[in-house]
Amino acid sequence: MTCVVENMEKKGNTKKKNNSKKTGSKKTSGTKNVAETKKVSKAGKAETKKTAAPKAETKKPSKIKKENGFASRLSNWIKGKNTLFKTLLFVFLAALICYAVYQIVKCDSGAITTETAQKITIADVIVTEGYTVRDETVIMSTETGVMVPTVENGGKISKGEAIANVFSSEQAADAYERINEIDNLIDEFESMSTASEDSSLESSLETQISSRLIDLSKAMNEGNLAEAQAIRSELLYLMNKKQVATKEVDGFDGRIAELKAERDSLSAQYPAAPGKVTSPLSGYYFDKADGYETLLNTTMLETITPETLDSVKAQHQSVVVSSNVVGKLADDYRWHIVCEVSADKAENLKKSGWYDIILPYSEMGRISAKLMYINPGADAERVMLVFRCITTVPDISSVRVQPIEIEVKSATGLGINTAAIVSGTDVRTVSDSDGNEYQEEYDVPGVYVLWGNEIKFRKIDIIYTVGDSAVCREKSESGWLKMYDKVILDPEGMYNGKIVRGY
Repeated sequence: MTCVVENMEKKGNTKKKNNSKKTGSKKTSGTKNVAETKKVSKAGKAETKKTAAPKAETKKPSKIKKENGFASRLSNWIKGKNTLFKTLLFVFLAALICYAVYQIVKCDSGAITTETAQKITIADVIVTEGYTVRDETVIMSTETGVMVPTVENGGKISKGEAIANVFSSEQAADAYERINEIDNLIDEFESMSTASEDSSLESSLETQISSRLIDLSKAMNEGNLAEAQAIRSELLYLMNKKQVATKEVDGFDGRIAELKAERDSLSAQYPAAPGKVTSPLSGYYFDKADGYETLLNTTMLETITPETLDSVKAQHQSVVVSSNVVGKLADDYRWHIVCEVSADKAENLKKSGWYDIILPYSEMGRISAKLMYINPGADAERVMLVFRCITTVPDISSVRVQPIEIEVKSATGLGINTAAIVSGTDVRTVSDSDGNEYQEEYDVPGVYVLWGNEIKFRKIDIIYTVGDSAVCREKSESGWLKMYDKVILDPEGMYNGKIVRGY
């Protein structure tokens, strides 16, 4: 028996060596060692202890149990499927992972687009071409030379009053204008010289300067260059006067002497007095004529049609303005605009209604006008509108025809994009026929706003909508949209109380 045991041990040792090289044979060697140990135990306990298999080998069955778990069964099940199924499964899993990654990135990368609610004014406008109409008289003159108007455009003038000076040359005209400018400057400097005599003048001048600086800034922001230039000249006068009042300078006697010397020199070079052109009528003077003066007048406004205006434009192509024309007179401060629109747009307008008209080629920019007539044409799709304007616009005479915008309706409030509007619910208290009050839910328009990292629903009261813009009425009660709220432009997937990360 002893020999048998030794042989067994040798075999066991040999198998252990083989097992160290081939991992695949561990299960078989482990089983044989267990059997051999049982045989030896019949002969005696001493041999059994000697030949007992290593305890490490007895743990291998537990490994077999792990391999028979869910992962092993899933692997075996997949192996049994065909190639098409495996491909579809792979595509599905890949798509699922991509979607999950996209949602995480979207949530954490600030993908929510918002727009701040601000107070705006929106308007529904009709864009068309406007023609200026008034009763006008062309002024002719046989005087030859360079003519310089003495009246501003749109200025009121009396019969017999001079409307222009006539000079022999451009140099004579320039000298005359410079002499007038020098006279004005001398008057200003002489008035400044007396500022030092009034001790209380300094604070008054500082107030005036501060006020005009604000006016200058406003004029520049509005793009009104003519007004800005006038304010600039007045500011220079006030600042120079302040220097005299505070005794920073003694006066402007030296500058006055220089100006007088320049004036005397110019007067000696061009001694001849200019010729005069006087007005034959009283009215409002404009220095240019364009040929429409005899083609358009106020007597035709009540019946003018698009076809009438077509005829006027055709006739104007052959009109030549005489070189003897020095301007024109309008007999009334009121003037008119005629313009053609389509019939469907005219339906939104009311006769005798007042509308704002935007004039892009005018310094005034915007005027208010009354709609006097709505005249349909022979073609029912064409309509002529006639507006009366009472605001004097000096530069309107130089632009007879220009594109205009008629504001049909406008509204002011909190502006939002219509894409952000959703339908929500609110609760209100109502009474039944017996006077019993109860709570009732009802639909209400609103938007979602970003409040920190939380989505909140805000009710809105829409006043007016044009295109993709809407104006909402401001309300002080809680639950309503407020100025500076961050309105979410894409409300899909949003709900009240939703928490978002990354904000």
